[in-house]
Amino acid sequence: MSCAKQAVLLAGGLWLCAGAAVAEKAAGFTGLTAPPPAPVLPLAQPLQAGAAAATQSISCAVRASREVKVAAPVSGVVEAVKVRPGQQVKKGDVLARFDMRLIGAELALAEARAEDHSVRDTAAARVAGMALRHERLQGALKSRAVSQAEEETARLELDLARGELARAEAELRFAALEAARVAVMADKSEVKSPVDGMIGEMLINPGEAPDAQQPIAVIIVTDPLRVEAWVPAAKAPALLARTGHRAEIGGSPRDLIFDYAAAAADMSSGTISFFYTLSAPDLLPGLDCRLLTPAL
Repeated sequence: MSCAKQAVLLAGGLWLCAGAAVAEKAAGFTGLTAPPPAPVLPLAQPLQAGAAAATQSISCAVRASREVKVAAPVSGVVEAVKVRPGQQVKKGDVLARFDMRLIGAELALAEARAEDHSVRDTAAARVAGMALRHERLQGALKSRAVSQAEEETARLELDLARGELARAEAELRFAALEAARVAVMADKSEVKSPVDGMIGEMLINPGEAPDAQQPIAVIIVTDPLRVEAWVPAAKAPALLARTGHRAEIGGSPRDLIFDYAAAAADMSSGTISFFYTLSAPDLLPGLDCRLLTPAL
């Protein structure tokens, strides 16, 4: 067989061959027709300069700015828990309350001791009497009505009485300090939130008796949020030079405030962590996040 017609087209490195009708006559074969010509493929169009994506996205993560572990300021039995996980709280909101009965009794006892001046008053009266007696003995000693030993004994008793008065006054001050301490404990029987945030976890239940300084709640501070992006080290200088930063979080773009970049790159991934803050009370940590940057 022989090819009657062949066209060869070179375009963009692609060779196209469209075969014309093959007409051959062979002895003994009649009624045979040549196959239809093959369709001609369209030419590939070269990419135009600048057709690449105008922006790039970099993986990032949305986290709480911090987690606050609230400790039990006193030891005792928990009477009530006022919040639940996921609840928003303000600074000063009551999280839990300890049983006040024991602390109330201790406060009443401490205040009674602080207000009892009887020991100090008795010691003061004794000092006054001893001082008067010593003064009289001194006068009698000048007229030789009493001996030197009697006057020295009276002076020693006066010094001892003054010491007892000083001790009584010190004990009274200690009692006042103890009353103030128990009053603070009574005030701390209501555990209050130190920050605005969201209850991440409650670690106690009514009826339990946590020790002092044992964590009883975890508060997640979500305003502002903290955004960490993992930027390829080669692109970090160009991103640092930018003044505006945006991210797509939960499907919507958000403006970020640049905080700082890590001092060293992660050798395993070849990235540098960039940290941002985001004030968005409507967002929660853990949402999908992509840092939007121009082609760097």
